[in-house]
Amino acid sequence: MGHQGDSTVRGICMSELAAAWRQRVTTPVRKLNLLAGAVCCFLVGVTAAFPQPAPSTQAAPTTQAVPSPPAPPTPVPFDDALLRAANDLFSKAAVPPGDGKIELVIDPLIDGISGAQSTATRLMQERIVALVRKSYPRFEVRPFSSEALSRAPVVLIGTFTAINNAGAADGPRDAYRICLALADLRSKSIVSKGVARAKPEAIDVTPTPAFADTPSGPWMLQPACTSRPVRAPSRATRSIRSMSNASAPRR
Repeated sequence: MGHQGDSTVRGICMSELAAAWRQRVTTPVRKLNLLAGAVCCFLVGVTAAFPQPAPSTQAAPTTQAVPSPPAPPTPVPFDDALLRAANDLFSKAAVPPGDGKIELVIDPLIDGISGAQSTATRLMQERIVALVRKSYPRFEVRPFSSEALSRAPVVLIGTFTAINNAGAADGPRDAYRICLALADLRSKSIVSKGVARAKPEAIDVTPTPAFADTPSGPWMLQPACTSRPVRAPSRATRSIRSMSNASAPRR
């Protein structure tokens, strides 16, 4: 895939990650309301740091041939796609030189549309942790908690989303898009990103029990699973949601 196509895919992924975070901070399942101050910098800056390519305002000459759109990425088996995205993410991370340890916190990976965790996203996280400990020893994985976030670590966020590989809005979901990013909460910047596409075979997207038993709020795209009432978001959560909505690109 060419540079233009790669930039487009990465821009889509960054918008998807930002949208997923807006869902996460308003989802009643999330119990870490204290992370508000730590993640708001990422929510506000992620789409600004990686804007989608702006359409050209200059009309092409009528005699000039319109360039063909870039070919879509070729999906590969799930394990290969995850390793490709994760290795790209960590090998290209813009971190300080030297041998000093870098604290890494992984926010549980989610579906990019519903915001839910699944068997597949749990498996992805387990394999990323194993890869980091084996191949990227500078990163020290710590449990995701308000205490860890208060130290302004590097946070890994990611989505796993069913898509039409050719980009057709009404086409069959024949691939999964893996989007990963490292957000440095200390510098308030994205230090790396990795993307890949996986074939849909042998992928279990069954929601984890907490999400299967929890109703979706109005910001979710999946129907409610139970009649349990939805808890209203806290004032801090509403504040973050407002800030992230203001920074989101208009479509």
